[in-house]
Formats: sequence, C-alpha cells, structure tokens
Amino acid sequence: ELGEVESVLVSCPGVGAAVVVVGSGGGLVGYVVPEVGARVDSAGVVEFAGSVLPGFMVPSVVVVLGELPVTAAGKVDRAALPAPDMASRGPDRAPRTAAEATLASVFAEVLGVDKVGFDESFFALGGDSILSIRLVSRAKAKGLVFTPQQVFEHRTVAALAAASEIADSETAVALAELAGGGIGTFPPTPVVRYLIERGGHYERFSQSVLLDLPHTVDADSLLATVTAVMARHDMLRSRLYRDGNGQWQMETRAATDLDAASLLRRVAFDPATDPGVLADLIATEHQAAVERLRPSDGVVVQFVWLDPDPVTVPGRPGSLLVVAHHLAVDGVSWRILLPDFVAAWQQVSAGNVPALPEPATSMRRWAHALAEEAVRSERTAELGWWQTVVEGPDPLIADRPLDPGLDVATALQDVSVETSLDDTSVLLTRLPDLYHGGALDVLLTALVVASSRWRAERGIPGTSMLIRLEGHGREQQVVPGADLSRTVGWFTTVFPVRVELRGIDLDDAFAGGPDLGSALKRVKEHLRAVPDMGIGYGLLRYLNPDTAGSLPVTEPGQISFNYLGQVPDPAVGDTAAGWTPADGFGDLRYVPDPDMPTSAAVEINAIVIGGRLRVGFGFPDTLLARAEVERLAARWRESLSALVSHASSGVAGGRTPSDVPLVDVTQDDLDTWEERFGALTDVWPPTPLQAGLLFHALLAKPSIDAYTVQVELHLKGAVDPDRMRRAAAALLERHPNLRVAFVPARDGTFVQVVPATVDVPFRELDLTGLPEAARTTELERVLAADRAAPFDTSRAPLVRFLLVSTGGRESRLVWTNHHTLLDGWSMPLAIRELLALYVAGDADVSALPRPRPYRDFLSWLHRRDPAESREAWATALAGIDGPTLLLPDARGRQLSAPPESAQFAVSEELTAELTTLARTRNTTLNTITQVAWAIVLGAATSRDDVTFGSTVSGRSPHLPGVESMIGLFVNTVPTRITLDPRETLAGLLDRTQAGQAALLGHHDLGLADIQRAVGTDIGFDTATVFESYPIDRGGLTEDTDLAGIRVVDVRGVDATHYPLSVAFSADTQLRMTFHYRPDLIDRATVDSTAGQVTRVLEAMAADSGVRLGGVGVWGSGVGLVRGGSG
Repeated sequence: ELGEVESVLVSCPGVGAAVVVVGSGGGLVGYVVPEVGARVDSAGVVEFAGSVLPGFMVPSVVVVLGELPVTAAGKVDRAALPAPDMASRGPDRAPRTAAEATLASVFAEVLGVDKVGFDESFFALGGDSILSIRLVSRAKAKGLVFTPQQVFEHRTVAALAAASEIADSETAVALAELAGGGIGTFPPTPVVRYLIERGGHYERFSQSVLLDLPHTVDADSLLATVTAVMARHDMLRSRLYRDGNGQWQMETRAATDLDAASLLRRVAFDPATDPGVLADLIATEHQAAVERLRPSDGVVVQFVWLDPDPVTVPGRPGSLLVVAHHLAVDGVSWRILLPDFVAAWQQVSAGNVPALPEPATSMRRWAHALAEEAVRSERTAELGWWQTVVEGPDPLIADRPLDPGLDVATALQDVSVETSLDDTSVLLTRLPDLYHGGALDVLLTALVVASSRWRAERGIPGTSMLIRLEGHGREQQVVPGADLSRTVGWFTTVFPVRVELRGIDLDDAFAGGPDLGSALKRVKEHLRAVPDMGIGYGLLRYLNPDTAGSLPVTEPGQISFNYLGQVPDPAVGDTAAGWTPADGFGDLRYVPDPDMPTSAAVEINAIVIGGRLRVGFGFPDTLLARAEVERLAARWRESLSALVSHASSGVAGGRTPSDVPLVDVTQDDLDTWEERFGALTDVWPPTPLQAGLLFHALLAKPSIDAYTVQVELHLKGAVDPDRMRRAAAALLERHPNLRVAFVPARDGTFVQVVPATVDVPFRELDLTGLPEAARTTELERVLAADRAAPFDTSRAPLVRFLLVSTGGRESRLVWTNHHTLLDGWSMPLAIRELLALYVAGDADVSALPRPRPYRDFLSWLHRRDPAESREAWATALAGIDGPTLLLPDARGRQLSAPPESAQFAVSEELTAELTTLARTRNTTLNTITQVAWAIVLGAATSRDDVTFGSTVSGRSPHLPGVESMIGLFVNTVPTRITLDPRETLAGLLDRTQAGQAALLGHHDLGLADIQRAVGTDIGFDTATVFESYPIDRGGLTEDTDLAGIRVVDVRGVDATHYPLSVAFSADTQLRMTFHYRPDLIDRATVDSTAGQVTRVLEAMAADSGVRLGGVGVWGSGVGLVRGGSG
C-alpha cells in the first residue's frame, strides 16, 4: 500500500523521488525530492495525491527535502527522516467559490480545528451524525442550505458547497406551523410514550452541564441571559400531564408566563475552599436541583449559580450548573443551547435586548407531524420489516429477564473504558474513511464482536444478535419541509437492530484480520438497511394503534447502545468569554428516582471528550454480577484494539452495497471488482443508450464495433508529450465517468464500475523520418488501425490517446474512445478541457471551473418515475403495425466491414428558405429534416406509417449546469410519422412538431422500455440526428495560442450499427452526413438517397402548401426506392 502511494507521489509533476511512512498518529506522511530545476509545493503534492488516491491513502502532510537520507548500504534511511510540522495542515488551494470559503470556516468551527482542506471528508476529520446537524445549522445561519443527509452524500467542503448552492437556488418549502406556533398542547412523541410505559417515577430523569461563566457576570446580566434562552426555546417551558380524560399530553407555555428568577439559585462559596469540598458542594447542589424538577407542573429546568467570593480570590469566574429534565433536552440540544447562552450574554453585555434566531420547526409541530406520519400507508408498510428484526432469536444473557420491579435505577452500577488519543483518532476517522462509513459503524462492530465472544464464553449459542440502538432522532427527512437544526427537545429514537455474524471467524477478527473487515461491512449494511435510521419503529409501536399490538410490549434487545458523539475539548475556543463546559462536567451524577426501572440489562453509552473515547457499561447489580460486565468491557477493549490494528493491516477498507445506491449489487460483487480494479469510487447503472451500445459492442465480438469514436486534432507547434500525457490523466481524474468499465453483476445485470485510478493509455509515434508522401499514407494507416482496434468494455478506461509527430513542429493528437463514454455535445467540451489542462501544465488547476459530476445525471435518471413516460410513448406509438425496415433481410447481421460516410450540403439559398419556413411555421429545422426523411423512407419501404430512430440530447433543463457536463447524455428514441397523401407539407410539419413537443419530457426512456410499453415490434434500421450543440468552438482554432501550440483542424469519425443513418447540421448551409454500412449499401445508393432528401426539402421551401401526394422523390437511379411515383 505504501509503495502504491509512493508511486503516485513520484508521478506528481516535478517530483523526482518519494518515500511514504506511517506517522505517529496513524496517518501517512510523504517525503518528496524535486526533480533538478523543479520547484515543488507540498500542498500541491497533497492535492495531486488526493485527486488520484482514495482519501485514506492520501498523506496528511508532505515534506519537501533536498535529498532523501540513506544508509551505508545506499537504502533510504526511514529512521532519519525529519518529523513533519503537522501544524501546517489545512486548505491547499484557494476557494473556488464564496460557498467553499464560507463552508470551510463552518467545517473548522464545528470540528474544532483551525482549518480544513476543501477536499477532506467531514467524517474522516471526526464528524458524525450529531455534528452534521450542527454543521447544517451553522451553515444555514451563513446562507448555505443543505440537509444532514447531503452531508453524508457529499462529505467534503467542495462537494457540499456545490450541492448547497444548488439547493439554495431552488425554492425550499418550509413546514408550516400550526395556529399558535410552538405554544400549546401536543401529543407525546414515541420516546416520551416509551418513558411513560416503562413505569415508575421519572421526575429526576435529567441531563446536566456545568459551565464556566464570564468574569464580568452579575446577577442581573445572568438572569437576563437565562431568561432570553428560556424564552427562545419552548421545551424549556414545557410540561407532561394527564388531561381530563386521562390521556397523556404535552404542553408548552408562552414566554410571557416565564418566571426565570424562580429557577435560578445563587450559591456563594469561598474560592479558596479545598477542591474536594467544592466537589461535594457541586454534587449536593446538583442533587437538590434535580429534586426540584417537576415536569408535571412545568418545572423542567434549574439553574444554580456558583458565585465565588471576589474578595478571597479576585477575578475567579463563577460557574453555572444547568439541570434540564430529559423531556426538554437531548444531547443535540446542548449544542444549540450553549451557543445561545453565549449569543444572549454578548447582547446583554452590549446593553441590547437579546434576539436569538427562531427555530424553523417547533417541537409541537414536529410531534403532530409524527402522529400523522405514523398512520401513513408508506410507514405502516415497514411493519413486516420490524417484525422480522424482533422475532429472531435473543437468548438471555442473564439468569432471568429484566424485571422492572427489581432492576431499578438505584441498582445501576457502571464499568468504564477509555481509549488513547491515537486509538480514538483511528477509530473515529481513519476506519470510517477506509470503509466509507461513520463512527457508529466502527463502534457497533466493536460491540457485536465483543458481545459475540462474551456470549460464546458464557455458553450462550447463536451468531444472530439483537441490539437496541438509540439515535438522535432528528430524521427531518420523514416530514417534508421540517428543519430541526435549532429545535431544543427530546428527539431520541429507540429501535432494534439485528446483526448476523454467521461465517465470521472471531479469532481472526480479534487478531485484526480480514474477518474483522467483513464484520464491519456487515454491521454497516445492517445499519444502512434500517429505514430512516429507526424512527419508524417508535412511530408504529407507540403512535399507531393498528400496528402497536404487532410489536413487543417491552423494548427488544437486552443490550442497548448509544453513541453520543464528540464533545469539544473545553480548552478549545474563547474561554475568556465564558459559557464553556467546565472540567469534570461529564462526571455529574445524581441519585435517580428509586423506582425508575433500568432500560436494559446492559446499557452502553459512548462519548468522545477531549479527543478520547469514553464508554460506560451500565448494569443493574440485581441482574448481572460486576465481574461479568467487566469481562464484556474487556472484550470491548480487545475488539477496539483489533480494529486499530486492522486499520494499518493493508487489508482494511472497501465499499459496501449502500455506498453505491444507484445499483443493486452484492458484497461479493464489490469485493470481486475491488480485487480486479483496485479501490472504487462508485458503481453506476448504464443509461438506456449505454446499455444499448454495450449490447451492440458485445454482439460485435469478434467482428467490428461500430461505436468506436475517433477525433484527430491537427496541432502546430512543439507539443510536450509528457505535459499532454499529464493533461490527459488530469482530465480522467476530474471526470470519473471517463474511467469506467462495464461489467456484469452476479445477477447478469451490467453496471459501470468507476476505479479510483486508471493508467491512461497514451502512445507516441514519430513519423518525421518518412518522406512526406509515405508519411501521409502511414498516418492514414495508423488512424485506421487505431480505430479498428476494439475496446474491451470490461477494461478501464475506454479511451486512449495517440500523439503522432508528423513534422518538426507539427503533430496529430488522436483521441479514441468508445461511444459509451461521450456524446457529440460533450466531445468539444472534453477537448477544450484537455487543452486547458495542457495550458495549465504543472500550475494549480483549481481555477478551472469545477465540473458537475456525471453521477448527478445518473441520480436524476434514477429518481425519475418512468410510468408517465411509458404511457406517453404507448399513446404516441399506438396502432403501429410493425417495424420499418429498409433492409429486412439484414436485420441482426454483424458488421463485416467498417462503416463509411458521405457528406452532402444543400445550397445557402435553400438553407435560408428552410430556416424561414421553420420560423414562420413555429417549427424547427430538426422537424423539417425528420419529415423529409420520413417521406423518403416511406417511399423506399412502401409504408404510410414509418418509424426511424432519432437521437435526442437527453440534457434535461431541470438539471442545473447540464449544458456544460461531460458524458453520454444522448438517447435514441423512435420517431413515428404517418403519411397521408391528402395532407399538405405544412400540415405534416405542424402535426409532427406537435407530436414531438408532446414527447419532450419523455426522452430519457430507453428503447427497450418503450418497446415493452407499446407491446408490438417498433423496430427500425435507419436513424437521424440533428447536431446543434450550443458550444463555443472558438478556442479550437489556429488563432489561439495554447502554451506554444495551435489547433489547425479537428476531424472526427464515428458511426452507428444501423445500415443507414443521417446526421444533419446547419451553419450557412444545411449539411448531411450519411453513415452507411458498405457491406449492405453501396455509395451510389447513398448518393441517390441524399438527392431524394434534397428534392423533398426543395419542395417544402418552394410551396409548403402542396399536398404530400404531389411530392416526387424519384430521379435517375432509384437505388433503394422500389415504389412508383407518389
């Protein structure tokens, strides 16, 4: 693995030698030596590596050296390499957009680091689902709109900034509040009903935080700050009660009813007091505050101001103990409340009335929306899924089941485990990056592996394990328009997850071997399979009376797990401003309600504080002995160590099916492809036309593939071959769709895999030693041979480059690709970008516009519902009486000779007349050419109902930026035109235009789908395309200097599998390029057919009012036309 990284660094422009080592923190460190005379920037090397390698293989820092230290034996002395300056990590280029600049600062703020790179993964830097909510909230405050789900999809500053710009440009529909807004009654949410059904008392069930206050705080300013925060967040003024009918209700009271002074207690103390005595004071006041909570009366928060005597120790700041009932807050709520305390305090200190941002969606509105969601048919359809999860085996881990009367909160004991800073970093950043997942995937893997070994040691059989998970519950995607990024409350979801470890070798797993990676992949996929991160379980169990009885009365799963995310180090940030968590705040404990039942046999809570993972194993000692739980904790620690070891084993990493949501493939598929292609960026479905072209490519083996496209650039000037090679490689790095290969999945369905890196085929040929005449002949032979060389569509990439030197300062750059990669619209875009990359050379290419990924187009296609399009095509083609075949006997015959082409053009005068006709009849030149072809085709086949293929652009205006995207967007769809001798040409044009307009929104449906929708044979063996690309070709001229070279000419050769097809284009003349198969049609026939098309066009221009029956298309040499005169 290190050797592969080193080879990439050496390929970076200007780098002569490179060595890569594993740094002390587990990350990679690169050392490079520049080539003689070259200057190398370490940040540029990191960026280059990031464009080639998957994230986990990119060195976190690169050190530039004059030379590499060597041993006496002449080998690199790795021990003598200098330690890198890790403080230099951060952005390695300028931001491309204002959104990137803004989002980079928000990333850094949320993650608690100085700065981040634009292409670094949020999750690889330590982000998690909880921090993603905070990221959304902070970004929204700065004008960038995106969802937590988009954070998971896009991950990096660059990708997320692009997505947020798109999201912000669209009209977002906000969830409308009910009358009264957040104030009033509302039904308890699932987690509240879960609390009620557990039984016992829960008045003390709370969360607390101890905050250091600013030095300048006084009673009035503190009260004003507390009042402002309580007035902004409704749930801090809430209560849970039974109404007159005995039904449980929640209620939030108006801020005008708030008496914050009654909730704030001041406790003066001597700051010189012994720390132990002070800790006892805090514990006493904490317990007393907890016991003052009365959620049924609306007292859900308490504040204790620990105020030091300023005389004893001048300048010592006080502290504020904030105690909130769990009904009012959850872990995410504190990430909202603490910044609000700061904001309110700053406004109060400035003499202003505090004004805090309003939450977009209230808890009251959310609760009503959940009640509605619980009975939706789409949600109730989940019931079977949840039943399958809970009905599997779950053998007891103790001598008896949990008893709510015996196993109560006062019996809870705790065993704790803490990991080192380095190990925590590997677990929360490196492993999630390797496996394209999150911290929860890694930690839950540690739990199930440890628990499986623990169970086996205790004689408990089975490989299937039921775990109860707690999630943050802010799954706002289930309620369109909801935005919970600033809503305080208890949103937690509780749901079961079943993990199957059958076939996993636990010995290998505990040794950090491949089976541990397989276990991690399984856990990740089990989690991804949970609908909407488990929110549906609570909806169906507690809010839907029709489904509640079909799920267990008690919460399933004897072991519960809750990952609370990361709490920033208290030392990070402006501590002088106050309102930061005080040291030891995580150790606040209280005596709970004596009869409150414990929630699980083993309740595991994991949290990261100060960069260290802390895990608590809570258990009732009435059910389990401490030694048993200590053994489980020991197995957990061992499994974490195994994961850390696994991360650097060289076998770690890989994608899972949930990483490639556009296709339905198995883990075996992905493992096979990664073994063959190396790391994968993605796996995609083919577009409809790609699938068709792939079919013809496979059918053509071993004969000629008609869909090999060749473009030849005639260049003048001294071309630097290495520079051009690097430009070609950079182009493929920027466009993953140019790196694909098409392979079958295990079910036989073809997909396109996207390798992270490919070797770009780039050959050089020097013909300057040949005489000029021989040189021209040899060039033509080379071009023909290159085009005849078929692509193996299962090998990436399906593009190759050939640079032919034909003179001292003259050459040909030959670009050959399979048509599955690019269409005619994209080719000039791709060539321009290639030349731009050549001009940029070794300079920073970030100034080039960031291409919108081809994957966005595939995602758009994936989301489309084809039902409406199928109906539209079925209607348009209804009653068709069979295929329109020019050569019925040749159907399915393979090519035996390369396709040829012939070019024709009508006069400028006729072109102008046709343009005027199109304008006056509100039609297009495309429709005019289609009608002309239909008339000729009808005469040739003696049919009055003809069908032929039409190539459409496939670029939907609903996809922003589609006009500048590179890839294969075109599609071939059937064009049906009925011919009535009594109809005028003008009428036929109008009717055809109207028919084509009705199908404009349905051009993305594939031919196979259209065929199935119609139900009859709609085959055809001719096709037309009107090439009208809105592309500025000005850069591809001899007038533009491109780093010392100029483009003299651009020629392209392509074809189709059809016996005959016509490509129309127009400038001052309407041009026709006939592609034909010489083994089926001779050139004389093509010339005759072109003449017939021209005569029809002349008839249209002369008098569009003439009836179709009066249009003659015959001349001397009828060729294919076998009918009589019309």
